[in-house]
Amino acid sequence: MHRAANAHVTTRRTLLRAAALGTLAAPLLAACSTETGQPAPESTEPVELSIFWWGAEARAKATEEALKLYTAKYPFVTFKTTWQGNQGYYDKLATLAAGGNAPDIFQIDDGALSEYAERGVTLDLSP
Repeated sequence: MHRAANAHVTTRRTLLRAAALGTLAAPLLAACSTETGQPAPESTEPVELSIFWWGAEARAKATEEALKLYTAKYPFVTFKTTWQGNQGYYDKLATLAAGGNAPDIFQIDDGALSEYAERGVTLDLSP
């Protein structure tokens, strides 16, 4: 079977990048709505968000690029980034959270999410 020369091939890497971008964008977009589900009035007040994630260097580069694109579209939003390899991530996150210094946005597996929610580290972003 031959593929057309202009056919788009979706690779695992493309899917992972899209998933990472979606993971980053979801909390940011959810924070922009009001209780009625209507978008909040756009503000241009400067905002700095701290973001902490783990993974390989490729994920770090992809995340940094996604954040640059976001800042290019919304120049009043800046990010204080912290990336860490897989080892020790949850220990560092637990230490930050226990000290009241949890990042604004952080990567977490769904298995650990309820623990952080119960400790009041996460926010309910439901409409």
